[in-house]
Amino acid sequence: MGLIKKKQELVTVGGGVTDNGQAQVLNADSPEESVRSYSGNAELRHGYQVLKLLFVLQLVVFIITFCYGQASWTKHSNYLAERQYVVYEVAPDGTTTVKPSTMYQPKEPSDQQIRHQGGMFIYWLVSAGSDDVARCLGEARQLLHQDLVPKFDEISNLVTSGFKQVQKVYRRVENLQVRMLTADELAKGTSNDRYHVLVTGKVFTYTADSKLAATREFSYHVELVPIQERTDWNPYALLVKDFEETKPVAKKTTDANAK
Repeated sequence: MGLIKKKQELVTVGGGVTDNGQAQVLNADSPEESVRSYSGNAELRHGYQVLKLLFVLQLVVFIITFCYGQASWTKHSNYLAERQYVVYEVAPDGTTTVKPSTMYQPKEPSDQQIRHQGGMFIYWLVSAGSDDVARCLGEARQLLHQDLVPKFDEISNLVTSGFKQVQKVYRRVENLQVRMLTADELAKGTSNDRYHVLVTGKVFTYTADSKLAATREFSYHVELVPIQERTDWNPYALLVKDFEETKPVAKKTTDANAK
């Protein structure tokens, strides 16, 4: 039997050589190639959207966790601040109770707080200049007891009107000292003798061109009174009940200095 060779026709398509009976479409613009390309881009976009969504979710979780952690720590730290010092009380029957140390803190202001409040009141009063008189008197007014308001308002009006009649000046206070008054220095029958202080110092008055215009030594007797509760604006629970200017105490000189 003779073999009959069939000559297959070679067809060139898109630069590739194939059999005529098994010709493949290699053109990039063909429908099949376009479908494959679209499917690949869609899959990439889908993956990108998923990653973006995961990133946003992680960011939201981080923010919520961070804010919750900060709030929890603040609450816990405040709790510890109030209870880190405790007092153990043992009753006669042997039972023990634990109480926070804040219950045993002194209710009355300390001597240092009394001196500070009295000194700051006089500081604001004598340091008022022509440009900051309203601010200084306003700071002093916040420390007033209601019984002192009429007297303070009268003095404030005189000081404010006095600055309108002179040139602009500003003041600087130096050597401000505060001490508790002794029983011998107070009038007989004085109540709450530990709430009386003597505030002394020296105030320098300068003109607008920074020239020294005057110097004056001052001395004030300040009476304070405690209030029931401490507040954010008055953490020492102290108010100024009255004040009056006194003569500066003469400094004692030794025999060597007197000669």
